[in-house]
Amino acid sequence: MIEEDETAVVYQYNAACGIWFYPAALLLLVAVSFDIGWPTRVSAAPLAPCMLVVHVPALVDARRIRAAMGGGGVQISGRRYSFSNPLRIRVRKEAP
Repeated sequence: MIEEDETAVVYQYNAACGIWFYPAALLLLVAVSFDIGWPTRVSAAPLAPCMLVVHVPALVDARRIRAAMGGGGVQISGRRYSFSNPLRIRVRKEAP
């Protein structure tokens, strides 16, 4: 979440984490499959902080976004892997 006001909450996709997460996960999978020692440790090191800081909290946000999509209260703009125009998801809050 990057912004919140009385009418909406804005979430932004972290492109930097998304870009290096998948190659690191692939390297980890290959290293574990072939029982390679040092590549396993090298690829696992950046995955742990990414999982704890970005992906785990994003699961909670994803539930909120999915629930709002059912009611049509979501606006999406930007591009997923762009640093200059990042993906932003604006979710309207329900009126009390």
